[in-house]
Amino acid sequence: MMKPPETDLTFMVPLSYEAHQIAEQQFQRQQQSERAKQAYLNSLAVYAVDYYLNCLGWTTDRSSSDSANPLVQQFIDSADLLIPNLGRLECRPVLPGQTVCEIPAEVWEERIGYVAVQFEQSLRQAEILGFVQSPASTIPLNQLQSLEDLLVYLDRLKVAQTTSWARTLADLNQALQERWAQGWQTLEILRDQWMVTPQIAFRSSETPQPSEASPVEPEPGAEAAISRGKPLAIGLHQEIQMLLLVDVVPIDNQELDITVKLCPAPDQSLPLPELEISILDESGLPVMQSQWWQTEPLNFKFSVMIGERFSIRIVYGDWSVTEDIFI
Repeated sequence: MMKPPETDLTFMVPLSYEAHQIAEQQFQRQQQSERAKQAYLNSLAVYAVDYYLNCLGWTTDRSSSDSANPLVQQFIDSADLLIPNLGRLECRPVLPGQTVCEIPAEVWEERIGYVAVQFEQSLRQAEILGFVQSPASTIPLNQLQSLEDLLVYLDRLKVAQTTSWARTLADLNQALQERWAQGWQTLEILRDQWMVTPQIAFRSSETPQPSEASPVEPEPGAEAAISRGKPLAIGLHQEIQMLLLVDVVPIDNQELDITVKLCPAPDQSLPLPELEISILDESGLPVMQSQWWQTEPLNFKFSVMIGERFSIRIVYGDWSVTEDIFI
């Protein structure tokens, strides 16, 4: 049941010199006076909501929001604040004396909610009034949901996203087990065989992964890599021992970051200028290529969509091998 507006808690944010400085920068970058004024107010509204959420421990990314992009502001009346892994929260400015929050149709999509921010006449303070989940051209201020409701809503989104993320990791891990069965092994097995843990690791300070002793799933956006490796005997006489590693990190439910790394055995001398590694697309065309002129292991980093195929080709003189990867 909707609570009477006079009982709802609001939040006052001081609009500091820094807030107006940021807003002035947005103002100066606009060519049309009306756009410039709106960009100024949008910037202050975003600053206020960002301040509020940061006070409560939420991580935000104001610099990656459309509201911080002067080119976007020339065409779209956007006052969004990006909350990593959740989405964009629209922060709509409400002028003194107004009784409704206006939401332009151009921001009715790709938003997780709409927060009303009302300014005092001097623009020295902003009051965060409440929010709605679904947009309309005008929202009466007395029909806003409370800030308490906003926090509950964001928490629910976070739980849902974390659950979805955990399911993505589990599904991906199962897919790798099924599709990469022949010759590909987990890093735990390879560590026992190769005895070179520092050289196998992709990251020098890796975020701990979930285990039986630690059932907590990593949050979306955390380093939650699924890795596989395959020992290779390279050359016509199999004279060079290498370890091919593929590291898969989900960005979201559809896109993955891939790292391909070729590591030498501990007693292998480097560099090997005749050794070449290429990444091939689904058509078999090379999209990335490198020769081993340096002393560090070869690294490739790129992104793919779930369901895509790519190949890794390693050439050493007249010897070559191609590993087909299906994510």
